[in-house]
Amino acid sequence: MIFSHEDNFKIVAVTGMGGIGKTTLAQRVYNHVKIKNFYPTTIWICVSRKFSEVELIQEIIRQARGDYGQAKTKAELLPIMANTVANKCLFLVLDDIWSADVWNALLCTPLHSTPRCGCVLVTTRHQDVARKVTYQIKSGAAL
Repeated sequence: MIFSHEDNFKIVAVTGMGGIGKTTLAQRVYNHVKIKNFYPTTIWICVSRKFSEVELIQEIIRQARGDYGQAKTKAELLPIMANTVANKCLFLVLDDIWSADVWNALLCTPLHSTPRCGCVLVTTRHQDVARKVTYQIKSGAAL
């Protein structure tokens, strides 16, 4: 499923209560040789409950080997992020998200605009957050 160029972006969520190994599972997937070979650009973002949108976007740009120069606002950074990931096949982990807005309101549009393939792996304690970002939910208990 995550090794396909057929659909531009795949979004997979791993859910479950704290401490069951969601992050560990995501790390194993992220570091797997098949992921590294298929997705030349891999990005790991630990979001947590309180996060800065500006710092999150800057970190995505940095890990995608881009440069945001003197840009300091979300409005300045979003197009830079979109240009940085354009034409890249990327694997993005959003670890420990507490709100679907991280994806839906902030990252979805600029990242979906890339014509290349990509996969987003989300870890969250909240099933409702997982439902709002994807339909392909993987429960931690089932893993």
